[in-house]
Amino acid sequence: MEVESIFVNIDKETKEGLRNTVVITYTDEKGKLIKNVNTESNVSLIYGPYEGKKVLTLSISKAEVEYGNEMQIKNINNLELFYTKVQDNLLLYTRHNELSYTSEGRITNEYTEEQHFEMFTQAVTNN
Repeated sequence: MEVESIFVNIDKETKEGLRNTVVITYTDEKGKLIKNVNTESNVSLIYGPYEGKKVLTLSISKAEVEYGNEMQIKNINNLELFYTKVQDNLLLYTRHNELSYTSEGRITNEYTEEQHFEMFTQAVTNN
């Protein structure tokens, strides 16, 4: 897969410092660069965006994430992964090395649920 875009959501400063969130979107077919992208004032564009169908989005932040949906738990490579399915999307979450990692990806014939778990685990442990 290739990186389609990287954005940073700039959070308000807390006593622990900034808790920005880096959002990386992956695609399997990176197209042309999209020019003149408008973002909100608290979002900084770091890379891209390029044309392409989103396979998954990975978010990394110091802030802990809270989910309203009931999450199931799965352990892979000593990582405790919280996950839920919403229609054909798989949402994954874990904490590792004092960072929160969240992934959202669409389950398809090409990208199965197990492949999303594998990609997420690799992204977290290869950080």
